[in-house]
This record gives sequence, C-alpha cells and structure tokens, in this order.
Amino acid sequence: MMRLVLTGLLAAAVAWTAPRLLGTPARPMSSAWCAAAGTTAALAIAVLADRAEPGTFTDPGLLLMVAVLAAMATAVGLELLGGIRPPGRSRWHAH
Repeated sequence: MMRLVLTGLLAAAVAWTAPRLLGTPARPMSSAWCAAAGTTAALAIAVLADRAEPGTFTDPGLLLMVAVLAAMATAVGLELLGGIRPPGRSRWHAH
C-alpha cells in the first residue's frame, strides 16, 4: 500500500513540476500524460535496478530526476504536436 501512495505522490509531483520547468501551460490532459510517462520511466529504472541486483535500493533522487526528465520530454513532444485539448471547438474554428 505504501508503494502505491509513493507512486501517486511521484506522479503528482512530476505532473506539477514538468510544465513549470518548461514554462508551458499546465493543461490537465497534458499533465496526466506527463505524469504517466515520468512515473513509468522511474518505475522501469527501479525494476531494472532490482533485477540487476536484487534487494538494491534505488536512490529516490535519481528516480525523481528520471521521472521529471521523461515528463519534460513528453511535454515537449505534446507541445510540438499541438498539445492535447479537450473535445469541443477546434482552434482553427472561426469565432
């Protein structure tokens, strides 16, 4: 249960931090994708480190850094693709 709580806290921290470091608007869907990418990357590093040497404690600072960098890369990719916007009016639609 504690690991689930820590994973949720990591995802929230990454979703809050990545767009602010890049100076981009923090849209809810983009933040969700950034959080998912960052958390997945951090968990992958932790699992790979444990497989390489079972019982190894992976430095939380390293995991946070990997998570934020992966989230920032995701945020940049989403901005290059035009960002994820909620359904509704297109930005090309005349007012």
